Amino acid sequence: MHPLIFTALLAPLAPLVVALCHLRRLTIGQRILMVLSLFFLLNQGVGVCLTQLGISNYPLFHLHVIVETSVFGFLFWVEGVTFKGVKLQFGVSAVIALAGIANACCGEGMWNPPSTFLAAESTLMILVACLYFLKTYREMIVVRVEQEFLFWVSLGFLIFFAGTLLLSFTVDYILLLEDQVFFDVFLIRAFLIILTNICYAIGMSCKAHPQKS
Repeated sequence: MHPLIFTALLAPLAPLVVALCHLRRLTIGQRILMVLSLFFLLNQGVGVCLTQLGISNYPLFHLHVIVETSVFGFLFWVEGVTFKGVKLQFGVSAVIALAGIANACCGEGMWNPPSTFLAAESTLMILVACLYFLKTYREMIVVRVEQEFLFWVSLGFLIFFAGTLLLSFTVDYILLLEDQVFFDVFLIRAFLIILTNICYAIGMSCKAHPQKS
């Protein structure tokens, strides 16, 4: 296995370890990201094992995208960025999850890559990150953004989802390319995963704002 891919598979360990070191003072949002990091780590590990056994890991890819999109939306609600009402946020997360399940079962199929849902996720996550930066700019209550948990999460979003947006829209075409070309593209994605998890790890080390304590 290429060292970059191996590092990307273990990258969720970075925010997970930092979170465990600061467990007592984590905000609810940071705890959600900690659980997500554990899920990403286990999901990727099982995916590698299935691949080694000659079994497609696309069902786990569908699961990854569904959980990532719905739970990250809830994380931003907890941190006060998105919708005001808890019922509305739960409703939005539920709709996203159901859309992903429907896509896996009746749309693209769980044995095929979730290219359409992946493109929708990338677009949505970029918009959520931009919403955070716009909200922070308008309210002007954050003095040092580099000490904000959501700053690093949003930066991670932009690094990964903006960096892989084109890949998300063209994944079906890329799968048809030669193995070496596909591998090179995947290495870029692996590098972005590492950078994103570094951002998450830095965010985990940030202390809660007084108004969020």
